[in-house]
Amino acid sequence: MRRALAFAVVLCCAAVASAEDPWALWKSGRMEESLAAFQQQLAAARTAHDRRSEASTINFIGLWYQMMGDLPAARRHYAEALPIARELGDKNLEGVVLYQMAWAHFVSGEYREALHGYEESLAARRAAHDRAGEAVTLAGLGMTYNSLAEWSRAIEIEQRALALAEESGDRRLQCDILDHLGRASLGDGRAAEAEGFHRRALALRNDIGDRTGSTFSRSALAYAQQARGDVDGAIASMREVIAIIESGREAVASSSLRQSMFAGRQGHYLHLIDLLMESHRHAEALEVSERARARVTLDAIRDALAAAKAEPRPLGQAEPLTAAQIARDVLDDETALLEFAEGEKRSFVWLMTTTSTDARVLAPRAEIDAAAKRLHALLSSREQRRVEHDLRDAVATLSRLVLPPMSLPSRVKRIVVVADGALQFVPFAMLEPHRGRPLLADYEVTAAPSASVVALMRQLNGARIAMKNSVAVVADPVFTSDDPRVAPALRNRATVQPRDPIYRSATESGLTNLPRLEHTRKEADSIVRLARGATLRAVDFDASRATVTSPRFGAYRVIHFATHALLNTRHPELSGIVLSLVDRKGRPLDGFLSANDVYALHLRSSLVVLSACRTALGKDVRGEGLVGLVRAFMYAGTPSVVASYWDVGDADTSAVMKRFYRRLFVSHDTPSAALRNAQLSIARENGWHSPRTWAAFTLQGDWR
Repeated sequence: MRRALAFAVVLCCAAVASAEDPWALWKSGRMEESLAAFQQQLAAARTAHDRRSEASTINFIGLWYQMMGDLPAARRHYAEALPIARELGDKNLEGVVLYQMAWAHFVSGEYREALHGYEESLAARRAAHDRAGEAVTLAGLGMTYNSLAEWSRAIEIEQRALALAEESGDRRLQCDILDHLGRASLGDGRAAEAEGFHRRALALRNDIGDRTGSTFSRSALAYAQQARGDVDGAIASMREVIAIIESGREAVASSSLRQSMFAGRQGHYLHLIDLLMESHRHAEALEVSERARARVTLDAIRDALAAAKAEPRPLGQAEPLTAAQIARDVLDDETALLEFAEGEKRSFVWLMTTTSTDARVLAPRAEIDAAAKRLHALLSSREQRRVEHDLRDAVATLSRLVLPPMSLPSRVKRIVVVADGALQFVPFAMLEPHRGRPLLADYEVTAAPSASVVALMRQLNGARIAMKNSVAVVADPVFTSDDPRVAPALRNRATVQPRDPIYRSATESGLTNLPRLEHTRKEADSIVRLARGATLRAVDFDASRATVTSPRFGAYRVIHFATHALLNTRHPELSGIVLSLVDRKGRPLDGFLSANDVYALHLRSSLVVLSACRTALGKDVRGEGLVGLVRAFMYAGTPSVVASYWDVGDADTSAVMKRFYRRLFVSHDTPSAALRNAQLSIARENGWHSPRTWAAFTLQGDWR
């Protein structure tokens, strides 16, 4: 599907002629410089009132964003460029922009819309007598018919495109068309013929030095090899694809760009996983799953580890672990790993201990995600009595889908879950491998972005220099200037203004007001009383942004936030923690600690507890997981984070936290054991009913 990238790059390179060609910068891996060069061209075009160059450059910027996986930004730029092209009567440029818009529909799976867009582009290019552009659009049109399984139509169109590409001498486009013909031939049941087309494309790509484009030919070749029964050959082809992807990833400096680019290439990893599972090479498949996930987080934690040890950052990116390294560096005799990879046609789960790796095939992503989202919605409902029957049914359904019979040694007392997709919204502690008996009854259950991340977190935990058994508690902030804690003569209304970032985040998060959380003060007092080391009790006006961002704050071993949190899945950077919004005189303060602010903190703590609503959630980014507050604190250098999956009542949260800290500070349990024992005591008191009151919190990261 991403094969269109190659001939799109050719199109742009042909249209931009300058010493600092943005696409030359792209090809050399200088991504940020490439975008900057485009933006400089755009500014120059606007200064010169050159509308044609302006529209062309806007279109190219859209293409740049599309190649980086940011389709919304790409569509915005295409929509801006098209009316300018039409205003100028430039049919050539109009055909280019319409082609890009059709391609955006294609990569979104909107095939009928893509057909319409390609037909419009074809008409414009024929009106401009642009035979080279006609070949490009025909190739896209044939590719779309391919995706609609209209094989004969696809082959007929691609043959026309190939003739035009040969006429124009566009060898890179010829490669793409040959791959399209291979896909169509495979769909039509002619695997040997398909393999021939892909090998021709690959040979031509090698001849012209198109290493990036070769990933598309090799991936398509692997499907043909698999269809012919050559699974080993298909595995070898996909390993080469992954190697090319990862070498390109290392050339991208920006973490956000790496994340965006990596998300668009997850299908290649899943294809290799599928092939390895078909060959019963379970441990190797698990290793590929590790390579596919949380790479940006892995890099960030490695940076935090280097900073903790006062070392310079090592060259390159952090490497995921092999199966043998996971068994040695992550697991122990009492710990098992449960890792998931969701695919479009089938998903997989691995159960790994220090001595064995078992794996099973699961249902497709759509079926699993639907069951997980249904369960989360029921758990989030405030009418638990009304949904009780549906909730029990939803737990049973999801448990059956994702917990197939796999035996664990009796010595195992802890399960680390590396989830995927909507499974990340669900506390596995409440799932039931045996009807009526949740995992929590027998195991500590923790979560992690990947096993490799846990290994680095553990190193980070060992490098902590925080004060032993110390705790900083931030609770019961002052949100409004009419709060009783503000002197009566100084009180007024409307602290937060519509222009404030917190207002935007609260609105997009669905929070209409910020009521005082009075139980958080009692929660803070009980934690401070239980602590056996130095304490910081920041309440009222001291529960402020200034307190949290001070150098002293990061030195406490445990940091506890008991306040409102805002979850923004549309804009994860606007997720954050709400602190005091006014000072002692009722004057407005910046009291919003956003996810971006958290990234900038330098914490030496071993554990952060987010005693607020929905702090375990975030935006699901393929290949990276949930990007939100938990990940932000991991970036900041915290190996372990306790967070919640849904809105929990103030009193219920306080009850869990009091028991958690008693086990942590008095009984000296590990964080994982302390949370399990706190939840277990409440669940048993309730007869295992009302999971909303005990299952909401999870420990993510290192459990020790």
